[in-house]
Amino acid sequence: MKDNEVPAIDAVITWVDSGDKNWQLKINKYLDKKIDWSDKKASIRYNSINEIEIAISSIIKYAPFIRNIFLVTDNQQPENFELLQKKAHIHNMNLELIDHKVIFRNHQNYLPTFNSCSIITMLYKLPNLAEHFIVFNDDTFLMRETNVNDFFKNGLPVIRGRWDTFYEDKFFRKVYIQIKSIFKNRPSKNRL
Repeated sequence: MKDNEVPAIDAVITWVDSGDKNWQLKINKYLDKKIDWSDKKASIRYNSINEIEIAISSIIKYAPFIRNIFLVTDNQQPENFELLQKKAHIHNMNLELIDHKVIFRNHQNYLPTFNSCSIITMLYKLPNLAEHFIVFNDDTFLMRETNVNDFFKNGLPVIRGRWDTFYEDKFFRKVYIQIKSIFKNRPSKNRL
């Protein structure tokens, strides 16, 4: 890809409608400790206030370079999906629902899954997915105009953060060194 060439870029959103009674029954079937959906405190992790509509609308409004928005879900559809599709179409975007069965093709024996990490690892199997894509979830919102360079530079993904050396036992190593130095500098009883 040339430096000034803009790649085709898609957006992928993983979503679940936790208010769906069928989904609630399905997840409880596989849980040892069942969720009491009438108990706000017990079900707070799954609460939804239709934020998917805001997430999709924000991509349409603030990421005009997006070609397709793929909404990956477990046989569910947001309440205003057809309106969102029309809105996307007006802005020359395609908004499409993708069921877990599509991305888990040839691996259906692992369905249903409620694990977002498992779902994300299968996104590469989305039909017609651009090589360059941005993964969102239902509570990720764009708040202002974005451009391709916010996400990709010279065809490579932009990674934000601080690089640091990874030591799995960093904390324990520090504690060990401190304890070792205490005992090393401690007077021995045999030196008297």
